[in-house]
Amino acid sequence: MKGKKENKEKSRRLYNVFFNTHTVSGIVISMGLYIIFLAGAFALYQNHINNWEINAPEAYFTPDLDYDRILEEVAKEGYQLYGRDITINLTSNSGRYISVFSSRPANKISNDSLSKLSKEDSIAYTKATARLDYILEPGTYKLVTPANTNDADKRIGRLLTKLHYFQQIPVVGIFLSGFVSIFFLFSMVSGVIIHWKKIVSNFFTFRLRSTIKNLWTDAHTALGILGIPFQLMYALTGTAFGLGIVVFPIAMMLYGNVNKSTEVLLPERAKYKLMGESPNVAINPLVQDAMVDIPEKDIENWRVMIKAFGDKNAHLDVVVHTESKEDFSGKATATYKLSNGAVVRKESQNESSYRTASVEYFQRLHFANFGGHIIRAIYFLLALLTCFVIITGVMIWLTAREKKTYANKAKFNKNVGAIYLGACLGLFPAIAVLFIITKVLPMEMENRFAIINWVFFGFWLTYLLYGFVIKDYHKINKHALLLTGFFGVVIPIINGLVTGLWPWKSLPQGYVDSFFVDVSWFLLGAISLWVGLKVKRLVTYKKEMPKKNQS
Repeated sequence: MKGKKENKEKSRRLYNVFFNTHTVSGIVISMGLYIIFLAGAFALYQNHINNWEINAPEAYFTPDLDYDRILEEVAKEGYQLYGRDITINLTSNSGRYISVFSSRPANKISNDSLSKLSKEDSIAYTKATARLDYILEPGTYKLVTPANTNDADKRIGRLLTKLHYFQQIPVVGIFLSGFVSIFFLFSMVSGVIIHWKKIVSNFFTFRLRSTIKNLWTDAHTALGILGIPFQLMYALTGTAFGLGIVVFPIAMMLYGNVNKSTEVLLPERAKYKLMGESPNVAINPLVQDAMVDIPEKDIENWRVMIKAFGDKNAHLDVVVHTESKEDFSGKATATYKLSNGAVVRKESQNESSYRTASVEYFQRLHFANFGGHIIRAIYFLLALLTCFVIITGVMIWLTAREKKTYANKAKFNKNVGAIYLGACLGLFPAIAVLFIITKVLPMEMENRFAIINWVFFGFWLTYLLYGFVIKDYHKINKHALLLTGFFGVVIPIINGLVTGLWPWKSLPQGYVDSFFVDVSWFLLGAISLWVGLKVKRLVTYKKEMPKKNQS
């Protein structure tokens, strides 16, 4: 009897430890986690949203480009290409163009030497060694404009992706997102342990006629169990991306230096020392050789990277992402030495080594880069489901603190709840406002993106303050739904009025992304409006019982 009592007491203590771990870790990260999942849901469609913003029609370009001519066209603009690491690929963030990017060349002259040059020579040198960022038209290879005037970073799809990683917070933002993912993992594992014995019965339990706390608990448990595989995947991959920096110290211990570890984990990002100028072989035949066994219809995207251009140690990296059914990574890579065209390394989409494919696995899982539109739509819905699970978890905590035992902290708890719900629920209508202001402001407007940022974050902050002022959880939720619904339905109307791309016109004309975003927002808006109008203030079943009995 004594042994059974001790085991029971031990089990109770362990349960309390895991319960407290789950509660504390969940509360600490809840707001950040909500932002990550809601912004991440839209970030899944980053390229589609960017194309909707700039009214880009759907276009398909093959990788059969004249890469040697592309470099010639860029050189004609007065850029010094020797020693540069140059990336060429098709971009959909700034429209359907060829992107040519390079940082400054390695062999820059000193400031003293620069000061001795004439004004004309100084201007020419500054241009020659400037950061290279151009876009070209496929077919004509005409330089359209420097990409920094049509910057892919100044797009709302990219803005939401940065918000997903907290990158609006300089330097430490992405690491914060990684720490949130770690705590999310703790919260998930402890939650599964808490509910393990009753995980099946709890999944089918939904007490609509019980207390508000039980209602939130049942919703949190049932929907949380439903999303476990998805959430576990995101907790692991999010930690890897957010705290990826911790991988390199470990790799350095194994391989001795950063360059060697990078070359092993991400071979296409390896750096090469300059050994002196030397003529390089033509690039076009090498790119064709890298893609010779890859069916063109299977190619999703590709990029060509020239390292240390024009040098004896110059290398060419070709990276191709495919929709391969045989290999989940769908990645083929090839490296050539440009002084003689010799093959240094070549891996087909079915031959990727574990160390080079592992990063690709994480990326494809995290960004739903497999399975097409159906998988991405499932990810989107599961992300919204997770947001609801997070909200219900916090509502359990807030409802539990409405007891008399917490009366001395009632005001504090009410303020915390109002701020939390205002910040979380206000993000959804703020995103809808973001889409509207994007279409209202002309593309050529000066400081356009800065204004978009101010409106987006300003609206979000305003709703947070609104929630803090009214301190009514029901109204905070209801008004967020109604605002999201109204703005969501308005988005396709605004797009149609500004661009003429009404949904019934955009699809036949090939503006697939415009059609997709408009229709998706209309559906989201309509559902939000319907739910917002239907939702009623929650009261406990016990409070209603006397009224029913009296009648």
